[in-house]
Amino acid sequence: KIYEDLGGEGFFYRDCNEGGEESYYSIPPELTGLFRPAIYNKEYILKSCTGKISLEGKPTKYEEPFACKLYQLEKGDVYPLSRHDESLLATIAFAGFHHKNQKRKADNSPYIFHLIEVCQLIQSVAGIKDMDILKAALLHDIAEDTHVCLESLNSLFGTRIASLVEELTCYAEKDKKLKKKMLYDQISKASNDSKIIKLADIISNATFLPDWPTAQLNEYLKWCDSIAELCKQASPDLFDFYQLERHRK
Repeated sequence: KIYEDLGGEGFFYRDCNEGGEESYYSIPPELTGLFRPAIYNKEYILKSCTGKISLEGKPTKYEEPFACKLYQLEKGDVYPLSRHDESLLATIAFAGFHHKNQKRKADNSPYIFHLIEVCQLIQSVAGIKDMDILKAALLHDIAEDTHVCLESLNSLFGTRIASLVEELTCYAEKDKKLKKKMLYDQISKASNDSKIIKLADIISNATFLPDWPTAQLNEYLKWCDSIAELCKQASPDLFDFYQLERHRK
């Protein structure tokens, strides 16, 4: 287990030998960013985490996920769960809080604008009012791009929403071509509900493009077209809307 010292001395790893003796090892500050939240406690005094650890800068054999309890949290970094409820507005607030440092590539606007647009497209174009799908649309990037893990979503939003987000999450971040291939394979096997969200996602992205070189834009739009083909049966209305917007480009 990982502990944060109440006196502000940093993070420590507790180890026990066969005789039951406990030893504490300091964890270098630069490694603390590796810890990912797993489950939010309703009181948000404690927060469980998963990740990998190193002792004094050297990798250890403890590479499996482990429980991490933080006993001291910065107030500004804790989502106010006491005000969280089951409304769509609360989901927007949750997504906005965790994506607050992220911007859209096209115009550097807050990333939450994209998430809300995806939700709106599902409502207005596809005519879907299923709250789980709408919430999952708002959360579809949260496990991939923030420190919120799928276990958190399962705890706060339920199994179905967490499962939809999982189907849309791909962690192969370093190699963009590999990530696109992995995501294509994931979407091809995904549920229709997830395909609806992905179709709205690419409409939002493909109609609000960054100022990329022409070759890069064409490659990206070609990939969007391939994803749209995978998802068109899930929502013909969204697919037709995508085709209309692409034709305008």
